[in-house]
Order: sequence, then structure tokens, then C-alpha cells
Amino acid sequence: MATLAEKKEILELYIAWFNRVPDSAGLSFWITEFDNGSSLSYISGKFYEAAVTQFSAETGYSSGMSDNAFITQLYDGVMGRTGDLAPNETELAYWVNALNNDQNGDKGALVERMVNEIQAFDASNNAPIQAVKDKFANKVYVAEQLALIGTFTGSIAEGKTILTNVTEDAASISAVLDGGASSSYNLSNSTDQATANQFLADLVYAPSGVTRINSLQSDDQITGSGTNPTLTAILGDASEGSTIAPIMNGIETLNLSFLGSSGNAVETLDLQNSTGVKTINIDRITTNDGQVAVANMKSVVDSIVVNNVSSSLERLTFSFVEEAVTGTSGSSDSISLSLSGTNTNHLYLEAANNNPTEGIETINLISNGDSNTIGTFHAEDLEVLNISGSAAININAFEHVNGSLTTVNASGMSNNVSLNLDTAFSAIQDNSNSNIALTVQTGSGNDQVQATSIGTTDRITMGTGT
Repeated sequence: MATLAEKKEILELYIAWFNRVPDSAGLSFWITEFDNGSSLSYISGKFYEAAVTQFSAETGYSSGMSDNAFITQLYDGVMGRTGDLAPNETELAYWVNALNNDQNGDKGALVERMVNEIQAFDASNNAPIQAVKDKFANKVYVAEQLALIGTFTGSIAEGKTILTNVTEDAASISAVLDGGASSSYNLSNSTDQATANQFLADLVYAPSGVTRINSLQSDDQITGSGTNPTLTAILGDASEGSTIAPIMNGIETLNLSFLGSSGNAVETLDLQNSTGVKTINIDRITTNDGQVAVANMKSVVDSIVVNNVSSSLERLTFSFVEEAVTGTSGSSDSISLSLSGTNTNHLYLEAANNNPTEGIETINLISNGDSNTIGTFHAEDLEVLNISGSAAININAFEHVNGSLTTVNASGMSNNVSLNLDTAFSAIQDNSNSNIALTVQTGSGNDQVQATSIGTTDRITMGTGT
């Protein structure tokens, strides 16, 4: 299998020939070719064939160009030396001789040699050559971050634009990576493959121009770059099915609005093909009935914020694959859940398979803005529920918490808290025959805690409200 250094050598040849960031799938193909026995010279030769046939307009190479013209184009593509900086007669003679006599006309082998000589040359006393070395190294580093370590799915034009913005100055690396491969990208009515820092997925017109459709689609492949890559998406009615499952890599923040109508609405954003999500913000849910879900998250996010949920929503679900919440002994998952104007009959925050011993152990529930009402809060394996904020909250029932829940701390609440903890008191601890002690503390509002039976180890401490 190719080592990281060998993968970078393939990447260097790609940049030397095409002067762009390769798409990750294409780079992976050539790494596999190397693993199967192809040499770097062979791969470089294949790049030459592609450069003069498929991509002649982009690369400037053609099959009938003279050796001098070929070397001149190499200087431009590999070293950025063109115009007044084009190779002089001595340099041209050196490389034409190397091509015809040393490499027997093998242009692929010549480019491999040129890359190696650039990197090996001692330019400590030659500032212009040092600038060439630094620029090439910076291009390789940016491409490595995007296509080798990351998953780059951008277009050919986008890949070239990225490297155009890389200079010999190390600061250009940060400018490109922190700013995103492109600063923003608007998804379209067809399949999108792009790398950016900000993605906008609005409702767009279908190709027919008659109806509006979701621009975020299951066939889309988007990759985040830079600081806090973000997707802002409006999910409306669906032409088929009620689930969208795009491929997303490194998108850290999701800003979502579910605005579909009854019967046709997109109900589920499935994250089974997505990695890197840290924050989920739902700004509005207007679905008249049914459910809304962000499903199959592959890691525990830092925070979920939900605002403005229709009072008729039956079910709001945030689910994780089991591996995301399966920890080692003594480990604990924690998540922040902020609600404002959220009304739903059922709120789920747990693993998709309802494993009774795996889930989010600590939920920090923040109730702000408009009051919140939850019919039943489903939170498998929940141990600690901290409630704070300034808006009243009413939770009429809990499910999947009996046997694990030990603490409900609402001492930080300044408004009314109403909790029905009937199933959580007098509970038997998971995987045990003994009672589990539940401690409840309320805040300064007019609070209510409902229970039919309280165990001898359970404790309720009401706050300063009436």
C-alpha cells in the first residue's frame, strides 16, 4: 500500500501536469494504480496523455508541440514561470537534452525528474528559485489538505482557481483554506459536487420552470473548507419520498428550515453519509402534522437549537447511529439542546436503535424565547438533565429514562417548569436489581413536579417559586 509520502508524490505529479487540486476520487484511482504496481513514471505518462487529449485547453499541452514549446509550458505549469520569467536558452537546452537523451523522449519521466530537481535544489542563496520551491510546496500542501486528507469534489475550474490563489507566501495557504475553496456556493436543481465554506440550499425552480424543488438532494456531494463550514437549507415539498440523504464532509454547522406542506413535506434529513457536523440549528418547522427528523448522526454534536415549531407537530427526532453513542466504560456524552417556541407531542434525542444501555448521558436543556411544550421526551440512557433559561417549559412525560436518570437540575430556571417524572421515580437501575436514586431540584418559577410514587432514595427540592 502507498505510504503518505508516495501518495504525495502522485499528488505532486498531478499538480505539475494540471496545476489544479484533483478531485479525491480521481486521486484515489491513481493511488490504487500505484498500489497495483504502476510506477510514478507510468502514472506521469498517463497524466501527459490526458493533458494533450482530454484537457489540452486547460493545460496548454498538445501532441504536436515542439520540445522547446513543451518545456516552456512546463515552466509555466510547474513553476509559474511565464512571460519575462519564461526559461532562457540555457534552461531550454538543459531540459530538451534531458528529455531526448536522458529520458529517451519519455515526457512523463521528465516531469517526475523536474519535480524532484525543484525540491532538491539548494536555493538558500537564490531568492527567485526559493520562491518557486515555496510556491510549489504550498500548492502541494493545499491540495493535500483538500484532496488527500479531505474529500474534494469540486469542478476542474474550481480546482484550478484554488491553486491560482496560492503563492510562495505561507499566508496564502491560510487565506485559501480558511476562506474555503470557494467562499460560497449555491446549490442548484441538478446534482452538485462542490467544496466551499458557505453552502446555500434554497428552494429552486425545476428544469421545467414550473414548480419549485429542493436544491439539497441525495445525489449532492459537498465538502466544507475553512473555518466553520456551514450549510443553510430550506427543505420544502419532495417530488418523491420524504427523506434527503446527501453526502457531506466537514460541514460543521447545519441551519435548517422544514417548510413542506402536509403529505408532501421532506420529513427527514438523513446524515448517514455525512461527517463532521457539530451544530444543528432549526429555525422553523411549519409542517402541519407528521414528523421532522435529523437522523443517523455519526457523532454526537455539540449543540442543537430549535425555534418556532408548529403546535401540531407529532414527532421531532434527533437520532444517532449506535457507534456514535457507544463509549468505553466511564465515558459520557453531553449535548446542549436549546428550545424556543417548540411544541411537539414527542421529542426524541437518542440512538436510532433504542439500545437501553447507550445514549446521551447528559443533556443541557435551555428554554428561552417563547414557552416550550413537549408531550413526551424520549432520551434513552439519560443520566443528567440540566434545565436553564427564562422561558416556561412543560414536559408531560419521559420515556426511556427510568433506570438511568439520576439528576434533574432546574435550579438555573427563572420561569415556570412543569415536569411529569412518574416513570423515573422508584425505578430499578439498568442491569441491576436495586433502586436508582433520582434527585430533582427546581428553580425560582412556579414549578410543578408530578409523580405517583417516590422511592425512598429519591429526593425533590423545590425552588423559591410558589
